[in-house]
Amino acid sequence: GFSIDDAELRWFPQNELSVEDKVAVKNLRIMEKLEELDDVQSVSSNLSITEGALAALETA
Repeated sequence: GFSIDDAELRWFPQNELSVEDKVAVKNLRIMEKLEELDDVQSVSSNLSITEGALAALETA
């Protein structure tokens, strides 16, 4: 049979929000800061992140 190692709930957005890369980068930075907090278990968003925004985040 199968053995389950881990299980979790996931949030999937019903409506994704498209924003400019500059705004997406700001939001990704905020999400990273929130994830670093000890009291925060998970962070979710409904932003549609483009490859350009991810590249801008890595170079910033």
